[in-house]
Amino acid sequence: MVSRLSREFALKTEAERRAAYADMLLSPVMHTDCTNARENGKGCQIYVCATPDGKALYFAREKKGHEGVKDTVTEDYQGILVHDHDRTFYNYGTDHQECLAHVLRYLKGSMDNEPDRTWNKDMHSLVQEMIHFRNGLQPSEELDPCKVSEFEERYRKILETARKEYENVPANDYYRDGYNLFLRIEKYMQNHLLFLHDLRVLRQNLSAAALFRCPFQCPLQRCLVALGPAQSVQNVDVVVISRTGVCNIAGQYGFQLFGQNCFEIVGQNADCAVIEQH
Repeated sequence: MVSRLSREFALKTEAERRAAYADMLLSPVMHTDCTNARENGKGCQIYVCATPDGKALYFAREKKGHEGVKDTVTEDYQGILVHDHDRTFYNYGTDHQECLAHVLRYLKGSMDNEPDRTWNKDMHSLVQEMIHFRNGLQPSEELDPCKVSEFEERYRKILETARKEYENVPANDYYRDGYNLFLRIEKYMQNHLLFLHDLRVLRQNLSAAALFRCPFQCPLQRCLVALGPAQSVQNVDVVVISRTGVCNIAGQYGFQLFGQNCFEIVGQNADCAVIEQH
């Protein structure tokens, strides 16, 4: 029964999946993320593509990188991608916003391991201030170019402070993550601050990451995911339907939702995975 669920579900939702795929390609902004999972005891990668209007598709792949992105929405997407610092994603889309939740976490790591440096504390405070500024904007409010320029100038000054601090006291072999972070946020400054120039762009990748890890922030209150045949992971299609779609499809086809707040492959030999999120 369970072993047939994914194949049956995939067949009966093909039209919905194709329509979602096409709609997502037209979205001006799309979020994407990847996480590791296990399938029949073997490691695999789960890619998610999500748009701000609540559409999402999952894809199971054997590998990360370009092989993992192949045949996902990201491969053909021509809009703004929001993602973490996986540089593979920079080869797709037309522009990029890096998730600032990750940047804040890395800055906190630098603060803990390099307490004598000032740049990491200053940058952490600035990023928080920029996020607060953006969150405080009303839907009809425009971005203030003078304020944005001020943020950018402070960003550059903190980078200059970081450069001087590492010239005076170089990073040691024990901990180089802070120095590498400095180089990265200098190189990708435009991609850290795009959310200050385009109101369509969120400053975090919650739409994608939340579908993996943050059920309470997930735009899909409840979703059903079905993986294809377990023996051919690289060709697996994974389906996500919104709350209404799940209820309708579950009722129409006699499918049931398994578990609560979980993402798992059901059974050692099963070829399906089901999510129920509240």
